[in-house]
Amino acid sequence: MDIKSYKNIIFDLGGVIIDIDPLKAVEAFANYAYKEGNGDINQMYEKIVNGTLLMDYEKGKINDADFRVALNDKLDLELTNEKFDEAFNALLLDYTSERLKLLIELKKTHNIYLLSNTCHIHYQHYNNLLKEKYGFSDLKDVFHKTYLSFEMGLRKPDIKIYKMVLEDAKINAEDTIFIDDSLQNVEAAEMSGIKGLHKPQEVDLVTLFE
Repeated sequence: MDIKSYKNIIFDLGGVIIDIDPLKAVEAFANYAYKEGNGDINQMYEKIVNGTLLMDYEKGKINDADFRVALNDKLDLELTNEKFDEAFNALLLDYTSERLKLLIELKKTHNIYLLSNTCHIHYQHYNNLLKEKYGFSDLKDVFHKTYLSFEMGLRKPDIKIYKMVLEDAKINAEDTIFIDDSLQNVEAAEMSGIKGLHKPQEVDLVTLFE
């Protein structure tokens, strides 16, 4: 597939632009819980992903402080904000210079956008990483525009979020391709008329453009 033949390219963030490992966050919380005698990774994972707390946070329905209180309560922890954020951000690994270079070059010839299910705590962390290690002040320096779930009040794979991007960016679906590591999100994009491209976990983004 010739991705560059599309005028508009929408990218997912985690697993596409920045490497992630959700288990790292689970392990970090479990390590704190273990010290208090209740650390079990499997149980910890279920507590974090089950229910609507994380989804509501990624939709911006609750603020940082309330999210910390609620998740601490679910995990039977009493972590300080600093320790909580450190554990929660452990899933965010790193960008690569090659991916960022690719994006900057694409920006010269294409309309490039970011569409991510994310939250404010993570937003602060991956932008700080981008600034401290790569010299960009914000992801908004890399893309023409960023669309973040916690600012939009919606999450992928809700079809409404793709339509909002198309309308706000004033771009046509048939001229647009969306790249995500979640097949469910890709299929939802295609239901909105956008061409979808699933990026397997083992394939680097740069390889897709070679």
